[in-house]
Amino acid sequence: MPVLPRFLRRPSSPAATVDQDFLDECATIQPRRLAGYTTAQAFYDGDHNTKLTDRAKKFLQQTGIPFCENFCEPVVDAMTDRLAVTGFLTGLGDEGRVEAFEQWADELWQRCRLDATQQMLWQRTVTLGDGFVLVDLAPDGRPRFTVQQSSRVNVAYSDETPDTLEWASKVWVTSKQGPLNPGGRPIQRLNVYWPDRVEKWYRLHTGDGSGGAGGWSAWVDADGEDAVVPWTRPDGAPRGVPVFHFANKPCDHDYGRSEIRGTIPQQELLNKLVIDLALVLDHHGEPQRWVTGVEPPRESGQAVPSWAIGDLWVSGAPEARFGQFEAANPEGLISAIEGTLSRIARRSRTPLHLLVGGDMPSGEALRSAEAGLVAKVKGRQGSWGNRWEDAILYAANLAADEGGDVVVPDDLIVSCQWQDPESRNEKEQLEAAILKHELGVSKDTLIRELGYDPDAERAARASDLEEAQAMMVRVFDRGPDQPDDEQDDRVAA
Repeated sequence: MPVLPRFLRRPSSPAATVDQDFLDECATIQPRRLAGYTTAQAFYDGDHNTKLTDRAKKFLQQTGIPFCENFCEPVVDAMTDRLAVTGFLTGLGDEGRVEAFEQWADELWQRCRLDATQQMLWQRTVTLGDGFVLVDLAPDGRPRFTVQQSSRVNVAYSDETPDTLEWASKVWVTSKQGPLNPGGRPIQRLNVYWPDRVEKWYRLHTGDGSGGAGGWSAWVDADGEDAVVPWTRPDGAPRGVPVFHFANKPCDHDYGRSEIRGTIPQQELLNKLVIDLALVLDHHGEPQRWVTGVEPPRESGQAVPSWAIGDLWVSGAPEARFGQFEAANPEGLISAIEGTLSRIARRSRTPLHLLVGGDMPSGEALRSAEAGLVAKVKGRQGSWGNRWEDAILYAANLAADEGGDVVVPDDLIVSCQWQDPESRNEKEQLEAAILKHELGVSKDTLIRELGYDPDAERAARASDLEEAQAMMVRVFDRGPDQPDDEQDDRVAA
């Protein structure tokens, strides 16, 4: 393998060759993390590997869809449904807001269709524990955001500043043709993102998913782009690692944990209880009658007695006995199922009415029931909002460096705005907004809290005012609808 330039090597490597061990490290997703992702995604999707008897399979899995009573999905959805970024507010020292930047951020959000993208991000982050967003330049030179598959990304944080990424990597398998792969063979690609560059590597794919060890070579794209893409600002300063990590409850780890991790054991118990209930009702759900000492009737030539619903058996034999087995009482299983559902709700801090439906509480009872869920969502809004603020500032600097129409002051402060996670009726929201306005909260802030875009509302009000003024002008220009003499005649009559 040829000797590569200094900037293509790991900074700590003293050798003037490619650090194959380090690239192997970048390309290896921890098996434990992958197993956790697989389990969490399977339980969210309803693939619980439930155990059924052959008879139960006939009526519980006749469509081919694996049977389960899946409550992992609503636990995730109850949380992600309340996570929605609505915009960004800015501050600049004591000089107030930078409305031009806010407008640019809103336009970028809409152009990149981040309303839908963020929901994909929240679903992956809450379900798997980790979500990753890559911010780079689209072919047209404008910033773009792409949600990455969590099972393809590695990140490494600094020991000195644990919130700072030293590097990130993305690994995937492809058959894309290029100067180094003209035959379209399956190869393993690896991108390593440093603060000042992006390195692109490849090696032949072994087919067993491991990729083997070593064998990395620099990748060159079909458009002739170099294997190392400088990632610096016009003044030569590093732009920073373009990967933004959204971790769910990392708890002193580099990676997060699935929100349903603690729910899965109870989910497995729930599946068993539901299957047990189905089997009990199938075999013992109705009274069963029995008879002894009587020869059952047989049709001509039949070896097996002929039984028919509604048959009346009469026997004068002294040894004949008739009786009935009572139906099994399912109340114990039903109580156990309800108790397991209650534990799932408490364990995940998900209101029970969002899991099982029924009458929804109102007023103070609703706020009390949803307090745990709301607190959980607000906690994530704090940490994940910081990530979105960093990502928007990063994209703004990219756009400014490429000659875009955005100015990013050095002391600009960006604040991520979220949809209110609390359940409120419109009357309560409006009354609360009026009280906040009387206390000095700005109209723009209140309009955002109510779920509207302040800029769009200003434009709509201006349009309404122009239309009303135009109508008044038309009325004055036209004058009275009828001539004065006709009006006088009508008054006289």
